[in-house]
Amino acid sequence: MSGKSFPEKKVYFLGAGASNASDFTLPLMKGFFQETNLFSEEYRELCEFIVRNFPQTLRKKINIEDTNLEDIKSEDVNLIDMNLEHVITYLELSIDRFGSFGKRPDGPLFDARKQFSQLVKKRLDYPPKDDRLWCKKFKRILRDLNEHREDTVITLNYDLVVENTLKEIWANGEHPLYETMCHILTEAPVFSLGRLRKDWWNGLYLKLHGSIEWYQCPYDDCPNRPTLEIPDRWRADKPKMCGICGATLEPAIVPPTMSKAFDRWPRLGLVWRLAREELTAATTVVFIGVSFASSDYYLRWLLKSSFLNPNSSKKSVVVVDKCPSVKCKIREMVGIDPTYYPNIDTYISEEIDNR
Repeated sequence: MSGKSFPEKKVYFLGAGASNASDFTLPLMKGFFQETNLFSEEYRELCEFIVRNFPQTLRKKINIEDTNLEDIKSEDVNLIDMNLEHVITYLELSIDRFGSFGKRPDGPLFDARKQFSQLVKKRLDYPPKDDRLWCKKFKRILRDLNEHREDTVITLNYDLVVENTLKEIWANGEHPLYETMCHILTEAPVFSLGRLRKDWWNGLYLKLHGSIEWYQCPYDDCPNRPTLEIPDRWRADKPKMCGICGATLEPAIVPPTMSKAFDRWPRLGLVWRLAREELTAATTVVFIGVSFASSDYYLRWLLKSSFLNPNSSKKSVVVVDKCPSVKCKIREMVGIDPTYYPNIDTYISEEIDNR
C-alpha cells in the first residue's frame, strides 16, 4: 500500500463468530440458550417470557394462555434456533414505554431482564483451558498490536477473550489498549481525543455492546445509573454495590436494538463515535465472525457512514467467516469487494504468518 498519503491503520471488527472460533468455542447468538439451565428457578421469569413470546420454540402446539408453565419441561422446548439478539430486543421493547403501548411494564419483565444479564454473564464467563484464559489464535493476531500501534480492535462481544489475550501479550500489567478503554468509560469528560490515548499508542480497544465485566446500578432513578463500573482486574473482589443507593450492581449488557439507549449508557455514545472515527481512518478493516442482527440498524449505519469518505476507495476489506454470504452482505454495505477467508486459521496463515 505504498504511496498513500495517510498512515497505515488496520481495524479488527469482531463478532460472536470470532469468540466461537476461539480456543473456548463460546456460543453464537443463534442457539445461545442451548446447554443452559433455563428451566431452573433461577431464570423463572426469563423462561416464562421466552415461552410466552416465542411459541415457535415449543415442540408441540399448545395454548400458552391456558397452560401452566410449570408443566412445560425442557424437553418440550427447542432452543436450537433461539437467537439471543431476538430475545433481548423483544424484552427491551416490552419494557420500553413505546413497546408497552403506554402501560407500565409488569414487574416480572424487569426480573426477566435481570435474569437475562445474569445468564449471559454465566454463559460467557468461560473456565480456563490448559490453565489459561487467553486464546492462542487471538494471540497470533493481536500480538501485532505491539508493533503496529495505530491498529484498533472493535468488538460486539460481551465476553473477555480479547481482554485476557491482551493481558497475556502485555506481561507487565494491563495492556495499554485495555487501560485506554477503561479511561474512556470511567474518567471525567474528555475534550480532546488525544487525551484518551497513550502518548505512544494511537490504537483503541472498543466494545460496542457492553461487557460481562462492566456493571451498573439497575435503577433508572438513581443518579449513579449512567455510570459504568469496571473492576480492578488485579483484585479478586468485583464491584457489587452501587455507591449511591446501595443496590446490587448488574452486568451492563446492551441490546442491539434500533436505539442504543445512550441516555442509559452515555459513555457508549462516545465509544460509538470513536469507533466511527477509527473505521473512517482505517486503511484495512478485518471483519471476523460478524453477523448482522435485523434490529441493529446502528451497526449498519456505523459501517455505511464510516466508508462514505474520499479515502474509502483506497481501503481494503477482509471477511473471515464460515458463511460465504457474509462477504456479500458486507460488500453491499461498504461498496468494496472483500477478500474472503473461511476461518481464522486460514486468515492467520495467509495474512500474518506469510508476511
